[in-house]
Amino acid sequence: MKQLTSKVIAELGLELDTELTSVAYAPAPNDPVAQGRATASEMSRSGKLAELLRAAPVFNQIQLEGLAERLPGLQLRRWLSDPCIVLVEAGPVRGSKSFGAHEWLDEGASLVLDSRQEPTFVRLEGSTRVCILSCQQGNVELLEAATPTSSAALDALEKWHPTPVPDVPKPDIRALTVGCQVQNWLLAEAEQMASAAWPLRRLCAAGLVARLWSPKDSRKLQESLTHALNPSWGPKKATVDWFRALDQGVRHQAESSAMEEADELGQQFPALQAHVLLNPESATSHCLQWLLNRDDLECALFLLRCTETGESLEGKLAELDRHASEFESLWAMLDVSENERLRAVAWQEPEAWWGQLALA
Repeated sequence: MKQLTSKVIAELGLELDTELTSVAYAPAPNDPVAQGRATASEMSRSGKLAELLRAAPVFNQIQLEGLAERLPGLQLRRWLSDPCIVLVEAGPVRGSKSFGAHEWLDEGASLVLDSRQEPTFVRLEGSTRVCILSCQQGNVELLEAATPTSSAALDALEKWHPTPVPDVPKPDIRALTVGCQVQNWLLAEAEQMASAAWPLRRLCAAGLVARLWSPKDSRKLQESLTHALNPSWGPKKATVDWFRALDQGVRHQAESSAMEEADELGQQFPALQAHVLLNPESATSHCLQWLLNRDDLECALFLLRCTETGESLEGKLAELDRHASEFESLWAMLDVSENERLRAVAWQEPEAWWGQLALA
């Protein structure tokens, strides 16, 4: 199974030094019909996961050894039409934290995990222990949060050690933009990112403001853009000052985290392409999210460049962009012209290929 990243661990509300032990595993079925290839027409319907499941409510029970002992009452079922979709119900699922594509059903009593495109995870709490349920391409694994007490136990257990993550404080977006009129979309998106559990996303919130702020009053456009390009004025100066004030080790860890996320994005192309073939309508939102995630990394690179660093991340992103160019079919028919963020990228950073898609 794929290693849990620090990002996933943070979003699930675990301590970053938590050790996770694999206690049970159920692989995806190998039968072509069970994999959904014979029922692809089901997946081409428009609508949310809940609508698809109601149209074909047939599931197979997933048996995980030790599940009943650790999480009494929890039921796991695999959708017969596509084993990458798993239904989690009853037991401790209500109010649990999730990461990845998912949808709540029955007023929060059931949870659907969709691992067709990327891994999904859910944190489940029993009376005495915390577990993580992982679903990756239909392979289901139960992980238990544990702290082994002996070196022998450490050697025997399969566990993950999260890489260090930057200790990034929440940026005050309104303070960084004081005295400047900020577009509604930019303010809303930056403040949402600034409140994220994942530290790198908080860093990207500040970078987003520095990169894409522009004056709302077109009559002052030339004067304001001249100021905006000046590193000693406005949101750019305030944001770069905020970034410089962070510990040097934090800035280094931020670059490492961004490079790790770039690797994750590069691994998503085959799944994105398969999703486009199966369900073009819903694939649009997945492709758009990929583009926005790519733009997040550009925000991190922007801040690093302002402090004369970021060469490693710059090379990693160039490699990612070359890889993206090999999947032209993903972007050829994609309509993202209504996305205000990508439109802003298009006219402020015309060399950014993902922004140009908003003008196509």
